[in-house]
This record gives sequence, C-alpha cells and structure tokens, in this order.
Amino acid sequence: MPREGEAMTYFVTGGTGFIGRNLIERLLENREGQIHVLVREGSTERLQELIERWGQPERIVPQVGDITEPNLGISEERIAELKGKVDHFFHLAAMYDMTADAETNLKLNVGGTRNAIELANAIEAGLFHHTSSIAAAGMHKGLFREDMFDEGQKLDHPYHRTKFEAEKLARTLVAGPWRVYRPAIVGPHRP
Repeated sequence: MPREGEAMTYFVTGGTGFIGRNLIERLLENREGQIHVLVREGSTERLQELIERWGQPERIVPQVGDITEPNLGISEERIAELKGKVDHFFHLAAMYDMTADAETNLKLNVGGTRNAIELANAIEAGLFHHTSSIAAAGMHKGLFREDMFDEGQKLDHPYHRTKFEAEKLARTLVAGPWRVYRPAIVGPHRP
C-alpha cells in the first residue's frame, strides 16, 4: 500500500479498452498518484489521444509492452524501478471475441494473465485486481455467486474455458492479495 505521505501508484493493462479507459478516468477523478498504462507499440497513438482527452498527462506513464510476452515485455531495469512502488495492479487486457479460435483465446486470456501475474509478482504489487468474466461460470445452471468458482460447470466454448483458466491463475499464482471481478455485459450506458 502507499508509503507514508505518498499517493498511490497504479499499473493498468488494457487501458485503451472500454473498461480500462473508464477505470483510468475514475482514478484520475477520484485518486492521486501516477498511473502506469501498458500499451502495445501499435497502440501508442490511441493512448496518446486518450491522455490528451483525460487532461492530466503528467499522471499517465505509458509502458510499452505486450501481454503475450514474459513480464509483459517490461525490461528488467524498469521492473527494478517499479519494485515495491505499485499499490494496485489492474489486469484488464484480454481477448473478447466469441469467434476467436481456441489458440488465440489461450494465448491472450490465459498466457496474458500468466504474464501479468509474473510482472505483478516481480514488482511486488500491493493488490492484484483481475477482471475475469461471468463466462468463467460457463454453462452453469442457476445462481452463480461471487464465492463460487470451480463448480464443475461446463466450459464448452474456448472463451469460457480461458476466462476460467485465467481466473484460476489469479487465484493461485498471485503472491500478494488479489481480487477478481466478473462483469457480465460490458458496454456504454444506453437510456
């Protein structure tokens, strides 16, 4: 958690996605401190547009990397600089495409989560926040509560399987405290 007299520091994967950019907006509005945002080389322009729109460029620190790489592609030097300084690590980056093949889902959802956890552990992040999905419930019939996870639910679709496996990694591999969130339907509010 924050060091005496210091604002919190955040690290966000998936910051240019729908949930990620909304999370960053809320952090900028309601919290102090720097927000490190993982961004793929090809998405730096998109992130820069968002930074300009958010209006607090001094608080956003782009971290060029990729969820498909070990430690998200963050250098050992940068890891050393971040070690013990990130209070909240938000992992939101994932593949949400119900038509994507099993290999792509596995690489991005499970592999990406493993790599995010690896980095969070390496920098000794204070709290790991994993955005899963109600898809982790698979084809479970009836109520699926927050405290339920491995209920023998059918996971027939690659997306469902990978969201379950990714959440399992967060539950078992994160070295420190963690939280899991399972949004159902994500999109802009429509009156």
